[in-house]
Amino acid sequence: MKTTTFTSRNKFGLLLCVAGLLMFAAPQARADEEKDPPTRVARISYVDGSVSLQPGGQGDWGSAARNRPMTIGDKIWVDKDSRAELQTGQAAFHIGSMTALSFLNLNEGITQVRLAEGSLNFRVRELRQGDVYEVDAPNLAFTVRQAGAFRIDVNE
Repeated sequence: MKTTTFTSRNKFGLLLCVAGLLMFAAPQARADEEKDPPTRVARISYVDGSVSLQPGGQGDWGSAARNRPMTIGDKIWVDKDSRAELQTGQAAFHIGSMTALSFLNLNEGITQVRLAEGSLNFRVRELRQGDVYEVDAPNLAFTVRQAGAFRIDVNE
């Protein structure tokens, strides 16, 4: 009967193979865990005054910078005597002073925001087939049916 023993050389070769497999498998596992990037993002196109941003899934707020992309879960707060504008698809959102806005859904066909408080003026230049623009407020859900300019105010 023949027995196989591992020499130091064999052990080193086996260890090298296992390390190589792990090295290539780990990035793939991480890539599988990451979600696909969104098909549509909003862009902060204008900031005047104190405007804060909380990226989705994070607890810390920071300053909102012009041209920063926003996506699902992101929140924006526009402080007193401040303004901001967001652009996405065929729409522009003008956010007034003392306003809290967040993105609930943002993809190729749907733009859905939540207006928790404050004033939101927005304009939809063109409503293409299958496009949905919706603003959810504490007491209503407003869905755009045609291109136009709209204003929604939420008081405390």
